Amino acid sequence: MRTAILAAVVAAALAAPSLPAAPPPAAGAQAAPPAGGISPRDRLLAESLARRLGRAPDRIEPAPLPGWRFAIFGEQAALVSADGRWLVDGAVISLERGEDVLAERRRGLLLDAVEGFGEANMIVFPARGAERHRLTVFTDVDCPYCRRFHQEVPALNEAGVTVRYVPFSLVPAGTERRRRMESVWCAKDRRAALTAAKAGEAVPARRCEDPVEAGTRLGRRLGFEGTPTIVTGRGRVLRGYVPRDRLLGLLAREKDAAAGTRAERGQPRPAQ
Repeated sequence: MRTAILAAVVAAALAAPSLPAAPPPAAGAQAAPPAGGISPRDRLLAESLARRLGRAPDRIEPAPLPGWRFAIFGEQAALVSADGRWLVDGAVISLERGEDVLAERRRGLLLDAVEGFGEANMIVFPARGAERHRLTVFTDVDCPYCRRFHQEVPALNEAGVTVRYVPFSLVPAGTERRRRMESVWCAKDRRAALTAAKAGEAVPARRCEDPVEAGTRLGRRLGFEGTPTIVTGRGRVLRGYVPRDRLLGLLAREKDAAAGTRAERGQPRPAQ
């Protein structure tokens, strides 16, 4: 998934000349210095990227391709050659593993960002019995398809799926709809308040240091535009309502595919 930041980075990369050294900045101008998380061995690469792209990566990480590195920009990643001359923003398939290594890293960054929001700020409907799957759903309390999805949450819980809601407001602060959403997240029993709101029932007005704005900012940073937006436990993004049976089938296939990949790598299969 691309964001405006990564699109700008890639556009700049495409426009940059493929030369061993980038041209110096204009007189009086300075390129942004590399951010934290840059090892000494990668500092020259980070400085080159900063000069070429106008933005330094937040960090540089090892990549599974010899001679290449992951350059991390916020929640996005690109592959860059160690000499700083080439940047890849498309599919990079490992024929041994049958995986897109760049997409895999981006999914990991997305999951890190979601977990960074904190489960204490989410409204969680836990799986009944052993948890088999986990979904994080960016939701607005009034959108019709969010309400339709919520009607299926009890059945998902029975099937071993934990559903975690992150607030993602589609309306500005100060509106009645936004205040209703804030009241849900400020309620003493947030699960009951969310269920009531999604059933069209009134929710007592409450105020607190709610996470609605933070959740909304997170969703926008990740490139989400509507609700519900569903993030699976392996970082796949599903935009819009997905019927329960189709969703359960998708989750099962995703889990089987992940288990198969682990088996190819010689890693143990987790308990079901």
